[in-house]
Amino acid sequence: MSAFLSDFKNFISPSCDRLLFIQRYLNERGINCKILPLGNKKHVYVDFPKNQYNPSYKIKTIIAHYDRLENTPGANDNSFAVYCLLEFAVKLFNANSFHNVQIIFTDGEETSSSQKDLSAYKNNVMQLGSFALAEIFKRLNITENDIYVFDCMGRGEVPVICENNFPEGIKTDFVNKVIALENKAEEFIKKAADGRWYKLKTAFSDNAAFIANYIPCVQITMLPSREISDYLNGIIPKTWTLFHTKDDTFDSLTLPSYGIFMKLLDLISLNKTSSAL
Repeated sequence: MSAFLSDFKNFISPSCDRLLFIQRYLNERGINCKILPLGNKKHVYVDFPKNQYNPSYKIKTIIAHYDRLENTPGANDNSFAVYCLLEFAVKLFNANSFHNVQIIFTDGEETSSSQKDLSAYKNNVMQLGSFALAEIFKRLNITENDIYVFDCMGRGEVPVICENNFPEGIKTDFVNKVIALENKAEEFIKKAADGRWYKLKTAFSDNAAFIANYIPCVQITMLPSREISDYLNGIIPKTWTLFHTKDDTFDSLTLPSYGIFMKLLDLISLNKTSSAL
């Protein structure tokens, strides 16, 4: 955690080249990564050794956007999740057994991240940097991975599954697949947070791009318990008021979030689901 405190501040500094930071962080620790240029966006794929994958089990794809709104620190949105995943990538790389985890850092999420209703995304979901990535998944028929999108994981002690508000006419079998993945995620977050968790309607993130391409995924965020109570009483959580502002700083983060998020990532990596299911 001490290394996190010092290096993380460099990551959220105004002058940081975040793409270069991610590349250097991984490369200096012996981990290869591939830049995926799609349109004018550059996504980063962590290239783990092939022997860390077992085709008999499902792939678990973990996604977090590394871009931030211009002229904001973006400490919680979404630097915290990205930096935790960098640490986690090192742990996986040094593991002695297979993990079947893919990690992708996406670019261009902030384009349309304020929308809450998937139906409202019809005209602008294609603006998301991850939309072209999701299209490639669909074209290659990569539709059975367990896909987890993490956004704003740095405040609070309660993991939150972001509830989908599907538009009318969406296929029932697809909705059922999304629900099944959400149920699996629920079991992980219960263990990671000692039974504390919630499900709320939140803004969509990169999950919208995958859902728009009929690829099941689940989005997870974090909130302080008191802010969930505020939400249920019609008050916007303070965490959400910090998004896209200069107040989304290092000092706005909370210590418990780190341990819960890292434990959640461990649980996902240790899960083994047969690829035949």
